[in-house]
Amino acid sequence: MITMKRKKTHWKYTLRKTHRYLSVFIGIQFLFWSAGGVFFSWSNIDRIHGDHLVKKNPELPSGIQLVSPEIPLEYIARNFQIDSIISVSLVNILQKPVYQIKFRSDHKVQVRLADASTGLLRPPLDKEEAGKMATELFIPDSKIQEIFYIEKVDSHHEYRGKPLPAWGIQFGYPGNPTLYF
Repeated sequence: MITMKRKKTHWKYTLRKTHRYLSVFIGIQFLFWSAGGVFFSWSNIDRIHGDHLVKKNPELPSGIQLVSPEIPLEYIARNFQIDSIISVSLVNILQKPVYQIKFRSDHKVQVRLADASTGLLRPPLDKEEAGKMATELFIPDSKIQEIFYIEKVDSHHEYRGKPLPAWGIQFGYPGNPTLYF
């Protein structure tokens, strides 16, 4: 009876084969990484964000009567433990002037809205107001698909790092764009 002796594979041969397949695998990844880099460097980032789908918030008329932002700031200081004030800005909410006051309290960013013509704090936006604002600002003729309230997001959510709670309004337009208020 003839027995065949099994040939041992030399470790250098195994190393060359492994190196060859590993090179192909890494080369394909590098190709996709390069193609993605070229796409994003040549693309308009505002178009990727969907900025072209939203009107700029309408400006307020020049003749409006406003109270000093000190009035709502004093009220907030009396009712909240303020670490620091981040910003006070005048915004247009449903054709009304509103102060948007961002401040840090207990190491969290908080936002309060105040009627800029009276100085009184106003309640946060409700579902109906958020829907009206989104419909006014969204350019394509599309219906609202869903309105949802966000109280917590993880580190991978597109709204991460912004003040909470917020309203998300998703439209039934290709790509399902979402506006956040």
